[in-house]
Amino acid sequence: MPFCRTCSAAVVLLTSLSLFAQPATPFYHLSGRSAPSLRHALFAPDHDVLLCTAANPHGSSVDLPPALFNPHELSICAWVVLKAQKQHDYRQVVFKSRRNDSPQRVDFKFGFWGAVPEFAYIHEDGKWHGIMRNGNDLAIAPNRRVPLADCPRLREDHWEHVAAVFNHGHIALYINGECRLEGRTPHDALLIQDTLMRIGCGEASGGANAFVLNGLLDDLRLYPQALDSAQIKQLVADSKGKYSAGKIRFQDPSEQFKAEFDPTFARKLAIVKAYEANPPPPSVSAQSPSMSIVRQHGVPMAARDGVVESMMCLMPQCSTDNHGVTMACRDFAAAGVDTVSDIFFPWMKWGDNCSGWWLAPGEYDFARIEDRLRAMTAGNPNARIIVRIKMNVPNWWLERYPEELSVNERGARSQQPAMSSERWLNDACGMLTDVVRHLEQSPLAKHIIGYLPAGGGTSEWFWWNYEKGLQDYSPANTAVFRRWLMGKYGTDDALQRAWRNPAVTLANATVPSPDLRNASEDGVFRDVRATQAVTDYRLFMSDVTSAAIGRAVRAVRAGLTTRKLVGTFYGYAHYLAGNTWQRLDNLGFQNLHKVLADPELDFLCAPTAYDRRRGGQEGDFIVAPTASLQLHNKLYWDEADIRTHLADGNESHKATSPDETAAILWRSFGHSLTKGTYLWWFLLSGNASFHTERIMNDVSAMARLDRELIDQPRRSVADIAVFSDELSLHYLNSTQPRLRNYSRDAFTELARLGAPSDCYLLDDIAHPALPRYKLYIFLNAFYITPERRQAIHDRLARDGATALWFYAPGYLSPTGNDCQTMAELTGISFTRQELGQDASVDWLDAAGGWPGDPLRQLKRCPALTPAFAVNDAAATPLARLAGTGAVVAASKELPWGRSVYCLVPPSAEFLRALCDLLAIHVYSRSNDVFQANARFVMLHSRDDAPKSITLPKPRGWRNLIDGTVHPPTASISFPLPHGQTALFELLPPEDAQP
Repeated sequence: MPFCRTCSAAVVLLTSLSLFAQPATPFYHLSGRSAPSLRHALFAPDHDVLLCTAANPHGSSVDLPPALFNPHELSICAWVVLKAQKQHDYRQVVFKSRRNDSPQRVDFKFGFWGAVPEFAYIHEDGKWHGIMRNGNDLAIAPNRRVPLADCPRLREDHWEHVAAVFNHGHIALYINGECRLEGRTPHDALLIQDTLMRIGCGEASGGANAFVLNGLLDDLRLYPQALDSAQIKQLVADSKGKYSAGKIRFQDPSEQFKAEFDPTFARKLAIVKAYEANPPPPSVSAQSPSMSIVRQHGVPMAARDGVVESMMCLMPQCSTDNHGVTMACRDFAAAGVDTVSDIFFPWMKWGDNCSGWWLAPGEYDFARIEDRLRAMTAGNPNARIIVRIKMNVPNWWLERYPEELSVNERGARSQQPAMSSERWLNDACGMLTDVVRHLEQSPLAKHIIGYLPAGGGTSEWFWWNYEKGLQDYSPANTAVFRRWLMGKYGTDDALQRAWRNPAVTLANATVPSPDLRNASEDGVFRDVRATQAVTDYRLFMSDVTSAAIGRAVRAVRAGLTTRKLVGTFYGYAHYLAGNTWQRLDNLGFQNLHKVLADPELDFLCAPTAYDRRRGGQEGDFIVAPTASLQLHNKLYWDEADIRTHLADGNESHKATSPDETAAILWRSFGHSLTKGTYLWWFLLSGNASFHTERIMNDVSAMARLDRELIDQPRRSVADIAVFSDELSLHYLNSTQPRLRNYSRDAFTELARLGAPSDCYLLDDIAHPALPRYKLYIFLNAFYITPERRQAIHDRLARDGATALWFYAPGYLSPTGNDCQTMAELTGISFTRQELGQDASVDWLDAAGGWPGDPLRQLKRCPALTPAFAVNDAAATPLARLAGTGAVVAASKELPWGRSVYCLVPPSAEFLRALCDLLAIHVYSRSNDVFQANARFVMLHSRDDAPKSITLPKPRGWRNLIDGTVHPPTASISFPLPHGQTALFELLPPEDAQP
């Protein structure tokens, strides 16, 4: 058991706690309604203590001077009530951080996973340390893991005393005065910085309030000393008389919405009554449909039997029973949503999901699958169904083939196979073909328009067991890796030269050790020439995954009688870069260019970005390069598993009011219209989370518009192309969160630029159908071969365009890590530097109209190793590091066009200034979320300020949310409160009359 062995020793010799245990004075104390300097406090009227629930969207916080803290010793004590909830979430007592910085800063957090206590922090290495949940375990520093089910926890709905003590790296966690968990981290001190301390909630990546305690909090004390067990026992003894020992009930203001909540669908919605009174005529033919992709109005679109249709989709809660599926489908049928999807699980029982139907090799309980499909058609007789089939294997397979299971670096086997297992892939693909063939020969085939083979972790083709450690050290995977090396190198001599290892052979090569995979020879970069073994293994993992996807797609095709859509989850390596939990080098997830090149694959899908889906946030796609998908004639579905205000759970991305719910739903629809993509509503948090008049009326309005506008142009009008490179990510250390500056976080800035942009894979730079652009942005073009360098220069010369390079363009190449190859790519000379801490940047006015002054408040330059300074007399400086004067942004005219370099991460303000310089039209300058194409514009508000959209030329416009039509104008001004959405259709002249 991971419980305290030493904390009780401090009190062995004490004869009287009251005599010897005298706590020190706290430097911060919150008690009852006495809450010094606390902002946005919300108190429970029936208890006179702090109420910490989603009803307080701002969250409570206090800004304490860093000097109050002792970084070597810290004690946090509080009385809390954790309200019982159906699912586990992070729930915070205190959280001191600034996570919208990069690298993100977390001085410390103290709270719970569910009801299991945690204390953790992020140190200079950018990694989490402490006692904290990791997957299904509690990770206890330095290196223990204990199943969460075996960990101590608080009683929910009762007052409990909790304490966390940090003492020169030692952490002790207490419940009701008893030390229950302890661990030791490698750091003598916490990094106490000038950051905000949230109370009763936390902060998500990107800066949003999150991880609400969902309960009551009182008597919060912070001490600059490490209290011992006796002192904490005395605190509990002195204060427990104030708190009831019985079950605590309190009124959460958010419960005002419970009148809407109808989990049994006892109330029939008005649109359902109207639908059932006047059902639509049948629109499903008697024969199995033939699906195709046609290019229409600038984007690829799906056609059923040659006719383009709305593809707005529903996915019911996948753990519901068949009746629940029927009821959800009926709501959405009444709203005009006919496309439906569901997940078919061959192994895992999750509530009343459709599972357990793969009985043995070649044996299936098809009746279970058919019953689920009939539940959909019972709710919607016109259902067009996309069948998602999980490729996990059942227990009988796992018991029969234990040698095929993946193994992490500690030798622990997973509960699913190695992604490279040929036996798994053969058997799973055989299952896919069998199931598809059966369904295509059944009466249900007329309803089925597509299939989604779902492999790997969470259906997303992550290597199984990635959350449990580095993958995959199984003998089976090692054997496949050796075959891959044989295909690449052919001879021992070639392998030895590449790996710089005279002892390695094609017969004895192994998966690189954890130390090798975790190393970083050149700051955030790997040494290209010295670490080929690690790079090869990363390339191998991605090749295995993309090959498995191709096999799965063809297995589905083998069972078809007519052409159906086939797609899967994939394509968000750029979103995961810098994620230290879902480490990119452990996922096998960097081959999007190969997946897109597969002519048999029709679509990709992925969830809406979880960390930016609240009102006021971007709510955008985690698959950033949607323009590459469209270039390769692929469809994209945004899986909008929105947590409405009626959703179960306490997630940070849950809406807190009906107004916020409506705004984020319309934002999702606005993204689909402006980006030319599809949308599916996934009721992951419960079918009842959408079952309310207002939500379904909004969905009905969107579905009607989606059908009505199907023939309107959705072509891009962007003058900006953004390129992100998967290959470069293979040469980065995946434990470096700073990399998010030039990937995931960059797209939040692009969303607030106010001018549309198209995002591509760098692999598509030479694609013959790539449109012309004025500005080419290269976010992470770090690893560049001579061939790719020439392709980039050719493209820029063709368009006479400006190139904007960030951080380390061309620093890596087949010849190694070198500033010279940066110069060869950008035309600008550099020197290598180290930036050991964040630094301010002075932006300069420059010849040629560069507007330096508006950029004065831009982001600081994050600590980076290596960093680079422009050392080129022919380049015009645009920004210098404060103090050193090193040039970190510059511009230079070259034969192929203008080259602009910037070490500072992308910001909307900087990009907007460059747009002005290049005469690129900017529609919005308010840093709100903005998207536009030839026909539609969408703005989602970040604040309460009045809004204005400037059009390239006067256009009539229709407000798609309220239906009003307005005469031609070049400027649309309107009020829009924080977190609300505006969605307009730009009308041709003949339609512009109100």
